[in-house]
Amino acid sequence: MFTKPRKSKFGLILVLITVNTLLVFEFGQNQYSLRGFFDESINEVASELSNVAAPVDEEQTEQAIEVPVMHLQDTNFETKRTTHRELPQVGGACTILSSEQEEKDIYKWQKNGITHLSDTPRSVSSDSPVSIIGTIKPEMISINFINSYASFALKEKIKSRVMKAREMFERVVPQSAVKPVSINFRLFNDVTRYERYRAKVAPSIGASIGFYMGSINESVVMMKSETQGTNTAVHEAMHSINRHWFGNMSQWLNEGLAEYAETNQSLPLQSNTWFKTVKQKRLIPLKQLLRVTKNEWHAKEKEMYATSWAFVAFMMQQQRNMLSRLLLEESYNGCRSLTLSDVERVSGKSLVLLQREFDNWLDSKI
Repeated sequence: MFTKPRKSKFGLILVLITVNTLLVFEFGQNQYSLRGFFDESINEVASELSNVAAPVDEEQTEQAIEVPVMHLQDTNFETKRTTHRELPQVGGACTILSSEQEEKDIYKWQKNGITHLSDTPRSVSSDSPVSIIGTIKPEMISINFINSYASFALKEKIKSRVMKAREMFERVVPQSAVKPVSINFRLFNDVTRYERYRAKVAPSIGASIGFYMGSINESVVMMKSETQGTNTAVHEAMHSINRHWFGNMSQWLNEGLAEYAETNQSLPLQSNTWFKTVKQKRLIPLKQLLRVTKNEWHAKEKEMYATSWAFVAFMMQQQRNMLSRLLLEESYNGCRSLTLSDVERVSGKSLVLLQREFDNWLDSKI
């Protein structure tokens, strides 16, 4: 228990502490209005936050592509038509769908009414029977748009052009090769976003206006204009179809079919962009084209594309059965591509004779 003097001393100390606290609080109030202090701090923080740009969601902020679809800010962007790319298949599978690869394990064909089975690929010759599909039902080819960068009208135009290109395949593709295929488009109308995506998923390719990735079955297109964008979309869609139906293909046949499909078939060949190269007689000899390496292709890309287009056009007009048998050979042997000797065997002609017939056809068009 406290004695009386101690109680008085304790009370005095308590009074002094209380008075001191009140004086400090009063002094602080006069110097800083507590409410005003917090209001000022909050305003400063809000001001700083307003100067920081929120993260941009490209999928949400991109405007639908109309005409003109974009204004290029990078004047050094590659504008050549030859900047299409198909990335090589990653991994051991030769085709996108594993079930397709399983179908290639056992080979089946008929000759003279007799069914033949083999665990080795069948070789096609110039007299091999081939049943052309004739009609490809629309539901066999589904077209999807991964992002929403394109307007509804432009999407419909691309779909229409792809389905129109289907008519080319109906005249030459073997019935046994056709199976359901899904074409997945990713369209861009801004070069920066396109290049950013290309660098992320396909850093090995250079400047381009479109590429196809077989590993994920995606056709990526840079839409510089409606006309160019639509043509490039059709081109890359053909790569998707070719990959599903024929597996690994010779580059000249793969690109030749894509170039032929993207052009207006109702117009004469002379109106085609590549015909200027034909008139200048800058085409690559078939001996070089049919055994071209990737380095050789890129070294003379423009001439390679032009010759591939012209050779496919020649076969479509003069040697359609030969083209069908080449596609049949590709579909039978989905894990490898055609060689020069394959072309001679399938055509039943020497390379010299084939070159002569091709040259005569070209001369008739000039």
